[in-house]
Amino acid sequence: MRASRRSRSAQGETFPDPVHQAYLQLLPLFKKQDMQESIKAVMEKREPKFESR
Repeated sequence: MRASRRSRSAQGETFPDPVHQAYLQLLPLFKKQDMQESIKAVMEKREPKFESR
């Protein structure tokens, strides 16, 4: 919800600004082990084994 509001308010910004904001919001997720496992599982074409980390 917050991200959708932010994207609507970003309509007057240049393209790199909203992309940078989205990157900053997603960055902490990529540090999580479950996120790394999901990416690895997709690349290996298998079901992910999440450990809630």
